[in-house]
Amino acid sequence: MELSDIAMLEEGRLCNALEVIAPESRRLAGGLLTRGDPGTWINTTSGLGMGLGATTPVTAADVDALIAWFEEKGIEPRAEVCPFAHPSTWNELGKAGFVIRTFENVFVADLVTSPARSAPQPLGDGITIVRVDRYDGAAVRAYAQAICAGFTHPTPPPKEDIELWMRVVREDNCIALAAMDGDRVVGGGCTESARLTLRKEAHHTSHSMAILFGLSVLPEYRKRGIQQAMIAERLKLARADGAQFATISARPGVATERNARRMGFEVAYTKAIVVRPGPGLRAND
Repeated sequence: MELSDIAMLEEGRLCNALEVIAPESRRLAGGLLTRGDPGTWINTTSGLGMGLGATTPVTAADVDALIAWFEEKGIEPRAEVCPFAHPSTWNELGKAGFVIRTFENVFVADLVTSPARSAPQPLGDGITIVRVDRYDGAAVRAYAQAICAGFTHPTPPPKEDIELWMRVVREDNCIALAAMDGDRVVGGGCTESARLTLRKEAHHTSHSMAILFGLSVLPEYRKRGIQQAMIAERLKLARADGAQFATISARPGVATERNARRMGFEVAYTKAIVVRPGPGLRAND
């Protein structure tokens, strides 16, 4: 597959997934705006200027609507822009005062032609990986608390983020795996299955993909091989489900990026995270 095709599938899949869990959402110019409590990670724009087969032009009116939608709730306007988006996406965001805050790499692994990989090192004594029961409220909350603590340490995670992750884990197409030290959740990660149709010119092709996301380990349990074991276990689930390829996203230079490379993932594309700062507007924490 062309990298542009992978990007269209992944960005389309991301919009569909976020639309389900976001407290509020709005489709715009081929993408999706999502928002919740100010400061939470759900406040973003995904897939702008994209489409499953043909990119979508973005107009000045589209960007004005994006800005107004976030600012009316006191949220800093934010967009994750794919390099394969329609060129008008960059032009209109730039003219409206958006600036780059950071970047995110999207990695891909071919599950059809590449061999299955195991974690290179065994987990330490007492560490096990189990599937989280989405119907067990206490287990879901314990998982969400641990995941958020791994992301925000040493700052206590806000309850809004914990509640968002609980919503994610309860979705039918999400499988959450927890790394356990006895009865304590010390890390975890989710996988989502998606089947999408890519409409390219006169041809329609169906693709099965797996998305690995939300990988987090408590600070005191890092460098023990838990991240790589979590990736290996989720890839095993993806292969069993018949996925053709898997994706995983990470900021440049973080542990997830290094572990993804070790497990056979390669960079498919890099997104720019752009924002429009303003007085009184809350950025993502």
